[in-house]
Amino acid sequence: MEKAPPPWIEICQNVSESGLLQIDPSILNKLVNKNSIDSVYMVELSPFARGKFASVRKATHKETGIQYAAKVIRRRRRVQDLRNDIMHEIAVLAIASNSHQERIVRLKEVFETPIEITLILELAEGGELQRVIDEEVKVSEDEAVRFLRQIVEGLLFLHSKDLAHLDVKPQNLLLTAAYPNCDVKLCDFGLSRVVAGEGVEVREILGTPDYTAPEVLSYEPLTLATDIWSVGVLAYVLLTGYSPFGSDNIQETFCNIGQGKLDFPDDIFDGISHLAIDFIQKTVNIDPRERLSAFSCLEHSWLSGKIQRPLPEVPQQVPQVAICDVEHAPADSATHNLDENDTQTEPVIESVFSDDGVDSGIETLSNDSGNLPGSTRCDLKLDIPESANATGESLQRMTTGHVTKLVEKFESAGHASRRSNVELGKENLVSPPPPAKRREVKF
Repeated sequence: MEKAPPPWIEICQNVSESGLLQIDPSILNKLVNKNSIDSVYMVELSPFARGKFASVRKATHKETGIQYAAKVIRRRRRVQDLRNDIMHEIAVLAIASNSHQERIVRLKEVFETPIEITLILELAEGGELQRVIDEEVKVSEDEAVRFLRQIVEGLLFLHSKDLAHLDVKPQNLLLTAAYPNCDVKLCDFGLSRVVAGEGVEVREILGTPDYTAPEVLSYEPLTLATDIWSVGVLAYVLLTGYSPFGSDNIQETFCNIGQGKLDFPDDIFDGISHLAIDFIQKTVNIDPRERLSAFSCLEHSWLSGKIQRPLPEVPQQVPQVAICDVEHAPADSATHNLDENDTQTEPVIESVFSDDGVDSGIETLSNDSGNLPGSTRCDLKLDIPESANATGESLQRMTTGHVTKLVEKFESAGHASRRSNVELGKENLVSPPPPAKRREVKF
């Protein structure tokens, strides 16, 4: 008989100043299995996803035959022991599992050796939401609403615990079955932090460029509203295939985010409801205090099911003259360089599980050597002048030198050769450019 899951009750003893959950030692001893994982599971040798410090393999329970995803994380990164960071991720997953939260991937058990820690997680048969985009499947507005509602339901649970995910993007959203007959679940809590409470103030540069909120870049305290910005950007991407702020280099992307100017060109928003646009405007607000909360997102008419489609426009009798905006025309992207270990010739297994934890990321493998690994992230601190710390305006007032320093921090972390995630490993498509510089997502 398979053992019952441990009681995830009163898991955390306290919270560190950096927002990491600290598990009560007595609970930790019950939670972590010191025995060999091979005595319980048959773990495949070849990973279906991997990163620099972790890998994910299929694991089959020997008694029940149930398949899981075994995420193996190396405890040390360079000279630093990351056990506390890994335990934070385990704590988040454990809290969700104890609450039977259906919008967050479930943790079954944990194995630990002096070298690595293995998380046994439910296997998402549909893979990542990213994969739907990669396969050029057009997501309808109704499907986007359903997915976004489920995502926000997961965030609402986290936010009720003062936890912010801080890396909401398609690669961290798993489908329970083959698209479109599936639900979506949140994964990857390695960057999540407790962002409220006495003595807790989180200021970190982390996340994925196209989905990063302006307060992250300006090194202001992070809040639950940081996740809501990413939800709004995700809505824009799913509905149109475009990033609202993405550009051909990270520096321009950061500048676009700092300006926070949204536009909704008719050519890419044709047929999309006014409620969808209203939702994006109320979530992608440069001032975090003005954004919707997770609860308000669910109450918004768009996510609550009251979609109002725009009336079809009457064709104009006067022919329109196409204007070529040279400044905003899509430019050829520089060829990115990947290490040999970042590519493989075998196609990825269908159930890609990218809950990548505290390491540099479980990077989705592809049989197309031109595709990007699964995530671009940075966990760094910047020396931003005090004058740049006004909510909603800070990044706009940052000088070119400040933005350049921000880019250098990303590049020093090894991201210089990778385009921002929203491009999804594809050269820019030739199409009429929208008013603001952005890149087309692969649909």
